[in-house]
Amino acid sequence: MATAADGDVWSGAQLAAQLVALNGVAPDPVQHVIFRSTRHADGALVEGYDIPGEPRMLDAAALDCWLTPRRLAGADRLAVAVLVIREALDDRGLVVQGTIERRRGAADGPYCGDPARVEFVGAAGAVRLYRSHLDGRLSEIAPSANTAPPRVRSPEPFAGERKALQARFGDAVRVLDAREPTLFEDMIGLSSIVHVRAADGRKVDCGIGWHGGMAFVLHADFPRFGSQLALAPGDAAAIDAALLVDGLVRGETRLDENGIAVVARHRGSEALVLLRLQSGQALAEPYIPGHDTGGPDQRRWMRYAETYEGLAMLDAWRDGASDDLFVLTGDPSGQVWRHHIDTDGVETWRNADDDAAVGALHRERLFPGTLAALHAEPDHNETAAVAPVRWPRNTQPAARDSLLVRAETYVHAMAALRAARDAVSRGASAVEMHLRALHAALLMLEAYVTAAAAQDVLMLVKGGTREAEVLARELEQLDVSLRRELAQNRPVIVAASLARSLRRDEPSFGTD
Repeated sequence: MATAADGDVWSGAQLAAQLVALNGVAPDPVQHVIFRSTRHADGALVEGYDIPGEPRMLDAAALDCWLTPRRLAGADRLAVAVLVIREALDDRGLVVQGTIERRRGAADGPYCGDPARVEFVGAAGAVRLYRSHLDGRLSEIAPSANTAPPRVRSPEPFAGERKALQARFGDAVRVLDAREPTLFEDMIGLSSIVHVRAADGRKVDCGIGWHGGMAFVLHADFPRFGSQLALAPGDAAAIDAALLVDGLVRGETRLDENGIAVVARHRGSEALVLLRLQSGQALAEPYIPGHDTGGPDQRRWMRYAETYEGLAMLDAWRDGASDDLFVLTGDPSGQVWRHHIDTDGVETWRNADDDAAVGALHRERLFPGTLAALHAEPDHNETAAVAPVRWPRNTQPAARDSLLVRAETYVHAMAALRAARDAVSRGASAVEMHLRALHAALLMLEAYVTAAAAQDVLMLVKGGTREAEVLARELEQLDVSLRRELAQNRPVIVAASLARSLRRDEPSFGTD
């Protein structure tokens, strides 16, 4: 094993060898340090060590100088717990993806913690956890309520959190509200999610975590209430394949006591299934919405909401991390609501849930024929790419002015519009591609007013003169404009048996 004199500064490799000699049992931390590496949207990289009491970030050499007089530069450096935060930000300063590592001695020191490494996308939409081995290898572990790191908070947590927020957003920052983290947010190491107003008036969502007595802030698009779960790309592909093969309509993604699941509905029926991932494949199991779930106080809340608010109880399930309950209800207008009910039967928040699979069943009971109409339109829950029309086998393509082509063109116009809205966060080039497909479809539909508006938006996107939020609103207006314009059209449908009349010099429909 490598050795060093007492006055030498030990490297990460030497510390790793020392940890192996200790059979992986590191000494209790005597000093906590945070190493943060931030890559901004313009490619600029800012990184360094945050140390309690130091007004500025230190580089690696300055850290060595800081540790030496404290007798923490040699073998005792294993007692320095380092939290390594690496984050990539978008042009709004929000986290796109990041990693959090628990190491000893330095940013390149040996892993020491369980989980030792956490990878996440955005605001904890997708999380992957890793355990470390003595030889430095990492192996992935499945997320569960037992894999979240213990929450270690400062003796004065709120004062510490406020200081961290002030350091990030200015002294005039104001906390508007806060909530407990979800399971995935807890796995990252966050102790609370706060919604603040910065000194310049911006409203910001961020997560606060603790490393010893040091608070850190992640600035991401955390939902103010509840969580929006996202699947890793490979898992999402497996779910999409299962939906296609089994003829399912996708609903919401949820986290329950058995893990992550996607709720789906058989097309043309009211039968529900849960799609769960196992060994990279999506397995379907029949699903019956829960109505008797929850403790006595939670069921009392359900009876109250049913009796005095006129809400129909549609579904209920555990949140996967505690005995709290998620409840889906439907109101007489057809709107579906998601409620969070704690163990005392107190509703902590409610929010509209437009993705819930039971929502379509609720509306069918209120307005019979809704499902049939829904299946006749493009599926708004599927992320369709803009693709050329695929004709049925053994048939010839229909005439350009046929009803079939117009219907297909409308489907592709709406798909292009949805894809453009979804691509706003990915940049102008992605939006431009879908807008071009939309403009071509609008011309085929003879929706010239909306086509002109789409062309204006396309030119603004190419010029880079629109912010993401403004662009998203303009794309929504295109949707409204197209529906209004098509609603004013009065098409004349000519059956194939009468189409020959159109090809005569003097149509035989009569004078009128």
